[in-house]
Amino acid sequence: MVDSVTSQSYTNWELILIDDASPDENPGNYLKERSKTDSRILYFRLNKNGGISLTTQKAFEYSKGEYIAFLDHDDRLSKNALSIVVKTLQEEKIDLNFFIRTKFFNLKFQEFFHFL
Repeated sequence: MVDSVTSQSYTNWELILIDDASPDENPGNYLKERSKTDSRILYFRLNKNGGISLTTQKAFEYSKGEYIAFLDHDDRLSKNALSIVVKTLQEEKIDLNFFIRTKFFNLKFQEFFHFL
């Protein structure tokens, strides 16, 4: 997920990574290192597991951007995903954007966006 965000054609993004008190320190160590090499990546570790509600709340608290997208650790974005979404939000005066996950068909990459 991190690599798919850092390789976006749209570069004005902020990636907030929240470790929900995972007992495995390896991912946290990796994410801390990534945050040191790119100022757009912010890493936070919670002292106690708070679940999806608390991590989402914390992400909102730490965010500075105008738009917010939620990604899970196993999500991947195509290179132009953020450009497409931001362009559509700005040009179409959309308040809410919802897009379903990218699907793979016969190993071909296809994207499906639904704008509300």
